[in-house]
Amino acid sequence: MPDTLTPITREEHFLAKAGGQDVEVPTPITRRETFLQGVIDAIGSGGGGGGGGAASINVTDVPYLAQALQTSVTTAVTAGVTSYPNEPFYYNNSVRNENIVANMETLISFLTDNEGSALYLVSDGVYMPLTYKASTGYVSFKMKGYGTAYAYDLDVEIVNMRDADTHEITGAAFIIYGFVTTNV
Repeated sequence: MPDTLTPITREEHFLAKAGGQDVEVPTPITRRETFLQGVIDAIGSGGGGGGGGAASINVTDVPYLAQALQTSVTTAVTAGVTSYPNEPFYYNNSVRNENIVANMETLISFLTDNEGSALYLVSDGVYMPLTYKASTGYVSFKMKGYGTAYAYDLDVEIVNMRDADTHEITGAAFIIYGFVTTNV
């Protein structure tokens, strides 16, 4: 039985590369392969290429931040479904603890080190483009998804919270602007 993680066909090589595997990609010869090469180039796993390239940080690199983000998104979507169906809404959650502080420092270091690159937060193989404003400490991105009877479209901001006197990071605020469409 063949290894299910080893790409066999030409198309599987493109998909494996887009998924972050370190595999060789053939020169595209079909229209479909050309589009797949475009996806690889867009997410930066194709290597080379000018323009600063792309950089990504996986949620597993910032697990406490990812957990707090997931909790905030779940709570926001639940509020959108139950209290604000088919209406714009706002949700804010602040988390202060040493694990969040360490993860925020990791995230900010990544963003600072990769300034000028296309930046992505990777969760379960999905690349979410990040916007980072160093002057404000805001990290923002969009999230879309769906549940049994709803779909959501969220603008998420992660803001580093700082001590007023020392300016050290003390936590993170998750600010979510969203819209939940019900009965989809």
